[in-house]
Amino acid sequence: MYRVKPILSFVTVAAFLVAVVASGADAGALKDKKLLVDTVFNMVEDNDDKVNEGVNTIAPSMSMAGDTIKVELFIEEGGGNDIIGGTVAFSDSNMDMMFDDSWKVVGVDGIVAVLGAGGISDDSFTLGGLTPVTIGDNGYFATVKIMAKADIADGASFYARHAIIGTASFEQDSLDVSEAIITVEAPKGPTIMGMGDDLMAGNMVQIPAMGGSASVTIGLDNLPADASISYTVTTTGEGTLSVLDEDDMMLELDDHMMVTADKIVIKVAGGSLQVTVKATVNGEDTVPVTFTFTQLNPAELASFDGAVQNDRVVLNWSTVSQTNNAGWRITRSVDGETFEAVGDFVQGAGTADALMNYRFEDKNLPGVEKVYYRLEQVDLDGSISQSNVIEVLLGARMPLPTEFAVSVYPNPFNPSTTISYDLPEGAPVSVIIYDVLGQQVRRLISQFNSAGRYSVQWDARDNQGRGVASGVYIARVDAGTTTLSQKMLLLK
Repeated sequence: MYRVKPILSFVTVAAFLVAVVASGADAGALKDKKLLVDTVFNMVEDNDDKVNEGVNTIAPSMSMAGDTIKVELFIEEGGGNDIIGGTVAFSDSNMDMMFDDSWKVVGVDGIVAVLGAGGISDDSFTLGGLTPVTIGDNGYFATVKIMAKADIADGASFYARHAIIGTASFEQDSLDVSEAIITVEAPKGPTIMGMGDDLMAGNMVQIPAMGGSASVTIGLDNLPADASISYTVTTTGEGTLSVLDEDDMMLELDDHMMVTADKIVIKVAGGSLQVTVKATVNGEDTVPVTFTFTQLNPAELASFDGAVQNDRVVLNWSTVSQTNNAGWRITRSVDGETFEAVGDFVQGAGTADALMNYRFEDKNLPGVEKVYYRLEQVDLDGSISQSNVIEVLLGARMPLPTEFAVSVYPNPFNPSTTISYDLPEGAPVSVIIYDVLGQQVRRLISQFNSAGRYSVQWDARDNQGRGVASGVYIARVDAGTTTLSQKMLLLK
């Protein structure tokens, strides 16, 4: 049962007016007008704007005793009316509890600063004055400051038990308080947010082209102070995943695909990859968020193959559709990793939905047993899409070498080059890189090879994995008792 506190008695004329209002009969222009509420965050944020945004939920900084909120009060269609007093009382929405067991009215301001607050108790306030005050067009008349006296459960609510406004004609108008309900929301725990221009609707991230990449920055909202944060990343599908910090520095994931950082950047290149990120804050997991990275493919290949014909490799490919296709660049590799452009640029067909066939002949073949090819589709805007890699066996058409030979290509190079060597017979082989002073820089291989043609790549790093400076280096190939060397020029 609710407790109704009596209106306080004062010897002032203002209090007398309040008493008159409280004793009169309901009548007047404000009778049954709705009392509207608009909550204004935590009291430490002095941003009450006296404009009704209709916000009737609050989330204190902590749902604990001592939190203070502001509730702006408005009278529906109350603008232009003159008032001289009134009273507003609050109640807990739980019928078994009194409002002042959990909350306490600790202040009131607004139009009452002119009228004068006649009295404030734990669950109500009264106001009165000699000079009528006109309510503005937006109906605002008071801001009540209410403090939590105890920990407040998520979902708890309270409301205005009654609201009576006295008009300048000494009429007592009882307002409709049926919608004046304030609900408390528990402070939100940490939640993952995705940020970045590449983020698309439905957490779909589009990779602009094969060989290109797209990224999403992952951070946290509602983060507690001094939080210990880690992220767990799991993936499904095909694509190259990188995790970086905010400064684009690569982060190393541990065995559980976990990394510790305030924010991380998820970067994906190639294919279609679904990435799920879960944050752990102070030992507790957040709800995971999933992004699907999809590949934009301007030219849809129907086929791509190659075969040896006489002294050349003939490549054939066809497309079922293409958009803004300027043409094709053919690239070749002897190790499946480092690709170089070969031959002339093959003109494309712009935009077409019809089946289109293309052909290219590679006449200048390297002396290896196997080569790899990859197409680069060049868009009219200069963007490049890369195809899958195919391999073509050359060994069947090429006899075994008759003499020991060493070659380096490309030379000069940056950032890597390939050292090829021919063995007329089986032998233990070592390939070592030296600087011009004769000091060993990198031992690439030390193994036994049977007769044939071989190659090994050098990425311009030393035995400790450190990048070397520009300059002249020597690739020495030892095969049994025979040694050959080639000078190489690294240009950075």
